[in-house]
Amino acid sequence: MKYDSTTNIIILGEQSSGKTLFINNYLYNKTKITHMPPTIGVDYYKKGINYQDNNYLLKIWDTGNGLLYKNILEFYLKNSSIFIILTTEHNSIFIKKIFDIIHTNNQISPSNIIIIYNKKCDNDSFKFDESSILNYNTTIHNIYFHYINVMNNNEIQTVFNQIKFMIFTEFNNN
Repeated sequence: MKYDSTTNIIILGEQSSGKTLFINNYLYNKTKITHMPPTIGVDYYKKGINYQDNNYLLKIWDTGNGLLYKNILEFYLKNSSIFIILTTEHNSIFIKKIFDIIHTNNQISPSNIIIIYNKKCDNDSFKFDESSILNYNTTIHNIYFHYINVMNNNEIQTVFNQIKFMIFTEFNNN
């Protein structure tokens, strides 16, 4: 199939934050996985989508164990235009580390960053101090926050609908 555009997406997060489950739920609607081994290094997925009569290829990179494999991740960070940072923690230390990497390496320049808090239950009302996180790096203006449960396919579809719109907008602006 011929694609009008290809977009590289990297999924970042601490170990056991739900990155692989997030991807599997989006790609295969798999929310009932009993045991999922930890990702070692980087796993690769791809998905073709059609949006507004255009065909797009999503290359999705699932990273393992936070920033343990930072030397491997550098290639993927440089080549990704969308960063999805997935966390279950009530702090923003990991998010700050990602912004520090972006700030110190001018070859890493995502066009969009999506920060997702993976709610463990529906009544989890945690919210990040979004204004503080936005101040970590003032050069990136497309930073979005979502509070979802990666076991909920509808919530994941909402995130990927936003990604489709981002890709479509960027494609039409070029």
